[in-house]
Amino acid sequence: MLKRLTLAAPLLVAFAAFAGAQARPEFEVASVRIVPPGNNSESYMQTLDVGPGGTLRISNRRLDEIIMVAYNISGRQLSGPRWLTEPTTDPTVVTRYEIVAKVPDDAKKDQIPLMLQKLLEDRFKLQVHRESRTTQVYALGVAKGGPKLETSVPNGDRPPGCARVVTGGAGIGAAADCYHITAEQLAHQLPSLSPAYFRDGPVVDRTGLTGTYDLHLEWMMQQQLDAGLTGPTMFTAVEKLGLTLEKKRDTAEMLIVDHCEPTPTEN
Repeated sequence: MLKRLTLAAPLLVAFAAFAGAQARPEFEVASVRIVPPGNNSESYMQTLDVGPGGTLRISNRRLDEIIMVAYNISGRQLSGPRWLTEPTTDPTVVTRYEIVAKVPDDAKKDQIPLMLQKLLEDRFKLQVHRESRTTQVYALGVAKGGPKLETSVPNGDRPPGCARVVTGGAGIGAAADCYHITAEQLAHQLPSLSPAYFRDGPVVDRTGLTGTYDLHLEWMMQQQLDAGLTGPTMFTAVEKLGLTLEKKRDTAEMLIVDHCEPTPTEN
């Protein structure tokens, strides 16, 4: 009898592992495609605050930015191959992607990140692991006068997230409207909105704020400032919200990419 139980144990473990793998949440249907180079359409990164039966839309964004959202990390918390973590800034050659994914009607909101992670694993063969490291960060905090943030009012016609546009106007190089986002989500969005400002480390939320907010940002891109143009920096734009960005040494969780393919599999 003992021998029979011993032989059955591996089978039970294998069955449990199989059942666990089968239980991983996934989108009902999803489309992943490469956006043609040089496409100047609006760059949009939705947060993962998508309700059951809703649709997740990500438009004209790089793969590293999508991974950051899926795993709830900021810029410079991602480590991996150079083609992924150090993409060119030339808009005519940088590879960007569009994702449209339908959330099942019976899904829970905390399952959405897991669904996006699985989608990246399936379509890009993504393999990752996490490590905690002490590194250079930009700590997002609250200014002495307190935050100047507008509390978000839910609106079904406006999905949560940040939409960035390059304005080209005098004194302003880019602008972003963010809807229904938390301070933590803002910290994660900032490096995606203007990566050249945060080359030395990730942005981490140290505000202690727990609400959701609507906000507007206007700033000059770093390459414009380097060319001699004048205007508000991203740090100035953040200060107008009653927040601060302090460069310091702090602990941050790193996501290490062990393997990833730049071309997604067929839809």
